[in-house]
Amino acid sequence: MSTQDEREDLEKLPMPLTAITIKPVKDYTTNCPALQVLDNILAIDTEMERIQTGIAPYLVNLTKQRDALLQRAIRENLQEGRLAVLNIKPGRQNRNNIEDLEAFELQFPAGYKVIRDRQKRELDEQHEIAVKSVEDSKIPLLLADDVVGKKAVTEFVGFQPVKLTYEVLPKKRSDQS
Repeated sequence: MSTQDEREDLEKLPMPLTAITIKPVKDYTTNCPALQVLDNILAIDTEMERIQTGIAPYLVNLTKQRDALLQRAIRENLQEGRLAVLNIKPGRQNRNNIEDLEAFELQFPAGYKVIRDRQKRELDEQHEIAVKSVEDSKIPLLLADDVVGKKAVTEFVGFQPVKLTYEVLPKKRSDQS
């Protein structure tokens, strides 16, 4: 059976939870000599991946079943069972736009004029701020490279320190002693 076939089979009929062995949590930090610190991190990563891989098909299957049952309850208007009730919570109604501007203007001509004047004033202010912002802003490096040339621009460029990230990987077989 191929890996893909096995995965599809597990999604249809996941292993029961009893078949997924979850060992008691071991404290990897207790009495851990320096030589084992990285090995223990790798062991924890491996164990977490094993548990997630083992339980994922089971959770996918349960989620599909739950969604199908919920759709059935909605479709058949099932409101109550022996142990549960369906609570319907309407989403929040958001106001977004005035749809009929002409009717709004006819109903509130003075208010419409005030609104439009304020919009124009705000746009003018935003434009002034944007122009001032461009004059005071940093020059985009790619634009400067394109106009002046990368070699010439590099003299004026600041460099950020390199950020280090850490990853624990298993040793290659030939490296292990």
